[in-house]
Amino acid sequence: MKIELDLSRIIVSTITILLIVGIIKLILWIFKAIMKFFDTLIHIPARLIGYKDNDWNDIDRIVLHTKARIQFPRSQFQPNFMYYDAFMRNPYNEINTKNIVINLLEYTGYQGPIPNIKYIQPQNGISEHSTYIKEQPVNIFITDNPETTSTDLLALIIHECMYVYRTYYRIEYGDGFNQENVSDILAVYLGFYNNLTKAHKFYTKQKDLDYAYKRIHK
Repeated sequence: MKIELDLSRIIVSTITILLIVGIIKLILWIFKAIMKFFDTLIHIPARLIGYKDNDWNDIDRIVLHTKARIQFPRSQFQPNFMYYDAFMRNPYNEINTKNIVINLLEYTGYQGPIPNIKYIQPQNGISEHSTYIKEQPVNIFITDNPETTSTDLLALIIHECMYVYRTYYRIEYGDGFNQENVSDILAVYLGFYNNLTKAHKFYTKQKDLDYAYKRIHK
């Protein structure tokens, strides 16, 4: 009788253990299935517009990194039309350039020193910024090229001003981020999507700008 009782307990214990293991495995399987479902759901828009996973993840990572550091994206930039028209007619005029730079940086809420724009003879790059020193104006260098339209020139100025904005507010993007894409996506976040898409795409492809815009503003 005792042997039968012990055997019954062993059988019950074994069945209980198997049931517990089975339940745990079922829960893990359900959890993995849910994770796979959401992963697939998230990646559907990227696949529809022709992104490879790595490309999409890079752009998405920049967008999320930016969202974590700036609370609210800004609506599309509406320039001071007097400054804007003067700049578009004569973009290489120092006063016109200074006014449009002040206008676009004020729109972002930037409160640091206004950078100096210097036009230089054609070199390897089309635009660059110098080393930034806190509380001192930074120099932005842009190649003086007659073939660069006013629209393109404004996009280059915006791109370089994003470096100034990032540095002043310590919005850091470490190793592994494409710094050129970072500046353009920050520009989209701060309301300059229309300005970038009207220009030639010097740094970031149109589909990347479009995707970033949708992720940020819609």
